[in-house]
Amino acid sequence: MRWVSLCPNNKPIVYLSALFVCLFGLYALLQNKIAPFPAIQLNQINVNVSYPGANAETVAKQITNEVTMNLQSVDNIKRITATTQAGGVHLALTLQDHSDTAMLKTQMDVMQAIASANLPSSVPQPQIHIESGNSTLITYFVASQEHKLFYLQNFVQSIMAPYFKSLPGVIAYADSQNPTLAINLNPEAIAKYRLDPVKISDAIDRNYSSAPLGSLYIKGSEYILNSDHSYDSEKELGEMIVGFIDDSHNLLGRPIYLKDIASIHFAPKLSASSPYASFNGEISASISLNTNSDANPFTVSRLTETYVTKLQERYGNEFKISSIFDMAEIMKNSMTEVVFTIGIAAFLVLLVVFAFLGRLRVTLIPIITIPICLLGTAIFIYLAGMTINILTLLAMVIAVGLVVDDAIVVVEYITHCIEKGMTKTQAIIEGTSSIATTIIGITLTLLAVYLPIMFVDGDTILLIKPFAFTLASAVFISGIVALTLTPVMAVSLVSHRVPNAYQRWFERCLQTVIAIYQRVLTQALRFPKTILLVFLALLCLSGFFALKLPQSVFPKDPSGIIFIKVISSAEDNTESIRKRLEAFKPYYTSNKIDYYAVNIAEDQDSGKLQGMLMMHTKDSYLTQNQAIVDEINAFIKQQHIENTFAIMNQFSSWFGDYDINFFVYGSDTSITETARSITESLRNEKMFTIVNNSESRLQKQFRFDIDEIKARRLGIVIVGGLVVGTIFSLFIVPLVYLIFKGRRRAIAQIKY
Repeated sequence: MRWVSLCPNNKPIVYLSALFVCLFGLYALLQNKIAPFPAIQLNQINVNVSYPGANAETVAKQITNEVTMNLQSVDNIKRITATTQAGGVHLALTLQDHSDTAMLKTQMDVMQAIASANLPSSVPQPQIHIESGNSTLITYFVASQEHKLFYLQNFVQSIMAPYFKSLPGVIAYADSQNPTLAINLNPEAIAKYRLDPVKISDAIDRNYSSAPLGSLYIKGSEYILNSDHSYDSEKELGEMIVGFIDDSHNLLGRPIYLKDIASIHFAPKLSASSPYASFNGEISASISLNTNSDANPFTVSRLTETYVTKLQERYGNEFKISSIFDMAEIMKNSMTEVVFTIGIAAFLVLLVVFAFLGRLRVTLIPIITIPICLLGTAIFIYLAGMTINILTLLAMVIAVGLVVDDAIVVVEYITHCIEKGMTKTQAIIEGTSSIATTIIGITLTLLAVYLPIMFVDGDTILLIKPFAFTLASAVFISGIVALTLTPVMAVSLVSHRVPNAYQRWFERCLQTVIAIYQRVLTQALRFPKTILLVFLALLCLSGFFALKLPQSVFPKDPSGIIFIKVISSAEDNTESIRKRLEAFKPYYTSNKIDYYAVNIAEDQDSGKLQGMLMMHTKDSYLTQNQAIVDEINAFIKQQHIENTFAIMNQFSSWFGDYDINFFVYGSDTSITETARSITESLRNEKMFTIVNNSESRLQKQFRFDIDEIKARRLGIVIVGGLVVGTIFSLFIVPLVYLIFKGRRRAIAQIKY
């Protein structure tokens, strides 16, 4: 290969090229975006349509059927899953193509399809959100002994969430009871001003027309859409004009304000079951911060920590704000470990190369290739638009062993040519030319293993692609360095010297090992069939044990988090689930647990109450997590605690905490019985820890049948289904929807 001789003859160009790679690699390393894990764009759009006051049957007929029929016209939707319950419907839209362009177009098509549906006028604008694949960066708990859960959640939503959401690339998730704005009308004031409650409700509707339109996700960033004609505060709402009273000084009359006839305050949304949340035994509310690739996790962590410290100083002992999870800290430790591991790897490589080559100057050649190849890999990551994350860092650690292989082979062959009596220049050209085909073959073979992964589609592969791309880049760079920079450095670092004492001693040891190997190989060749049978037996034994190994898409998360989850039955309420979780007090109060948290709330999809106990084990007990989970599950089985299970935190899961999920299709009359039958059959199988279905609990409802003839005799008028007259002031409670600047979604109850 004639081009091999060009490198030693053009040393300045080769050295300048290597220097350029190093400088550009440092620039790319500083400019690369940092994230805990690769960003995953999931192929699901969630649509929530609320219809307060309507039972499940009414929602199904007037909302679910109308919306799903219109969504059939959206081409990119593969499957529509609708969960209808009293008060609204949750739609999960699974897409065929979830690229950025297709996702944006589908969002617009979904909005248009829902807007054209024939929905009741009292239904607010649906909320549309993308199922986020962004990584959780930080989770904060706000605990207090003085305040109730409703107050703490409002504190998180109104004080903490707005600041966190203002940070670039940050999406904040916090629990909320969807507070209602209670407008309590004063009967005496209404009688004094001779107002009609129905007209008051209409006036609020006319003056308040803010509505959430959902969110658009463009290149990983969330953009909130709102049609806003709202009020900034309860005080401003009280200034709403609801009527006029005769006034000789004013042609229209003196205005009557809402504050003149009603009191206005926030209250928890009325529900059959009140939510419950605690942290280390104290009532608490939580907020989690997710980041996309545009956010620097270290910057976000520093800013949020500073903000939380100021909040803690401001409110003193009124609140306890605790950070229970900070991925930025984990990433910082991981990066430190990576640098330390690379240092150890380089030192071990130095020892191995020195042991075989016997000269320190020669060992510098493969050592120098390590930083050059890693910096060159950073260039490829930067140009590909990927992030520096835990998986790419892991790939770089593995790449340390790969990138030195080619350089070691080239240096060893050059040294071998010198020992045969060639001059240095002849040995470098001859050695590199002879081994070049082997180096190219090894490089192409490794690229053939890693690169095809880049062309495979699937949600799981999205996590593996950066890992494979990093390794492929490192291998490609190392092949080029081995055939260009390595022979150039050999000109200066490899010398034609008589073997020293150490080299002669190592050569004797090596020849002894080779002689032993030759004797073993000679004996093995005398019994080829026996050796083949032994090999096949070992292969079968390996396959047998491989099938016995536990299988999962991702390993268990070593974060030390254990969940105990309770799925409620029709008879359960918040208090009964709390008592069930208290049975695990010996576990969450043991000295192995660092902290614990309890959360009881309705599941968004099924409407069922779910209880969750989260325990975080201390670092010294991380290796015992699985044993603790097994012990808890054995305790659950021994105590016959139904619909309860313990699991370790999942590294990643797109379908919740269950290993198998499936849908049952059928008519309205048969679907429930079929689901129950399948559930009971699967519960009898010993292989399953828990089997659950999404059947919603039946809810009691009131129905009024009004005799219009008798009503008219009593002086009561029926207008559009509403009772107008004396009885109206006693029984009817109209609902009004309010939104405060897109921050707070509220349902106003008008009582008098």
